[in-house]
Amino acid sequence: MQMPLEQKDAGEWQVLDSKNVGPIIISVLLPKGIDPKDTKESIIHTVVFTEMSAKKFMAQAQATIQKDPKAKFEEIEAPKGSVACKYTVPAAKCVFIQRVIRARDALYIVDYAMKPELDTEENNRKWIDIISETVLYSNPARSEMADGSMPKYSFGIPFPKDGHEWQVSTETDTGQGYIKEMIPAGDQIDDWKELLTQQVLPIPLTPMEFKDRFKDFFLQKEPDSTFEDEVAPDGVLIRTVSKVGKEISLRKIVSRDGAIYSVSYNIRPKLANAEKLRQWRNIIRNAKLAAVRKAPVKKPDFEISKRPAYEVHFDFENDGRTWKTKSIHNSPDGGQSILMLPDSQDNADERVGVDFTPGIQLDAVDTFKKALLEKDGKWQFDESRYDDGSIILICSSKAQNETSIHRFVSKDDGLYRISYQTTCEAGATDKLNTWMEIIQKSELTPPDLPPVSSLR
Repeated sequence: MQMPLEQKDAGEWQVLDSKNVGPIIISVLLPKGIDPKDTKESIIHTVVFTEMSAKKFMAQAQATIQKDPKAKFEEIEAPKGSVACKYTVPAAKCVFIQRVIRARDALYIVDYAMKPELDTEENNRKWIDIISETVLYSNPARSEMADGSMPKYSFGIPFPKDGHEWQVSTETDTGQGYIKEMIPAGDQIDDWKELLTQQVLPIPLTPMEFKDRFKDFFLQKEPDSTFEDEVAPDGVLIRTVSKVGKEISLRKIVSRDGAIYSVSYNIRPKLANAEKLRQWRNIIRNAKLAAVRKAPVKKPDFEISKRPAYEVHFDFENDGRTWKTKSIHNSPDGGQSILMLPDSQDNADERVGVDFTPGIQLDAVDTFKKALLEKDGKWQFDESRYDDGSIILICSSKAQNETSIHRFVSKDDGLYRISYQTTCEAGATDKLNTWMEIIQKSELTPPDLPPVSSLR
């Protein structure tokens, strides 16, 4: 993170400590020349490798802070794509100004901590400006291995011969390490059921040291969840059952050339059974590191030769907000998933999606419903068929706290699913009626042609 300290006359600062605790990287800065015992202020940079949104992280932090009745918490204005707050921790006799930014595969958090005597209007105004103007920058040197490539080794995975093909969903250098995620062909990364992850962190720890830090972090965050470990010939095996993340993870940790290499298999508990977990435990245990010849290159998000034949256009006028594309995922078979969120809102309370699956038709709607029922047998459906051949499916589940509207349109190249998803609390009748109309009127046109609604 780059902070405008000099421009804001905030003095010179120096790094006191920088360490890795499991999937967290923490750096602490103090004013230059000040003894740590005498300091009245500090800056804390934290990187947390997680799929959590910035807004959800802030909400959880607020709930934890306000367990102390004397604590104070207030949200403050933040630039788009981030959230910010000011809070007081009486027990620590400290006041914090914090901003959380979601980028790549992690949350980037910057805190300014001060003793109560520095909590003045002038100092608050200065540091709120500094925190707000802090920007992320890439520091490739932090994530390079010994030979300058990223990564130097990769796990060989002996996939089970069960008829399921696995495909790479994301593969990227995060700026603090490397991560590759794989899912079964046909699944979507935003709604994964099984997930295989390889990760590299440039941390000079042994597998046992990393395991101990990861265990402390995990159980502090989820004291009611399960953490088990055992020694493997070339590292450590870890099994976690997360009640918060609703996932079972089988992970192997190996160290090589000053870095931690991790491979993990993750599955939703409702899909897990003893035989599958036994099979994947053996796969993860037997996965071996092998040298790679060159650093993997992140594939472009767009391949012209496999571009869907149609684009979807929405008329958001009745909603009254601006929606922007958050992510685009392309699969090797030509499939595509687009996620849209309201502008300036980094949360998942509402989302719009466009999913294209090549080579299938409307009979896949029954498969879609079956997949939901496998996760939760209490889903309710309301299905309507229209003269244009499309199907609109309204899905709701109180257990999953979700209401969604899906429009399925069959074209010669495959099936397009256009969807709006919200929580049960946020899904008021008027709003759902508005989105029913928006989804129903969404238009599919070839990429080179404008939507009909734009023609005059």
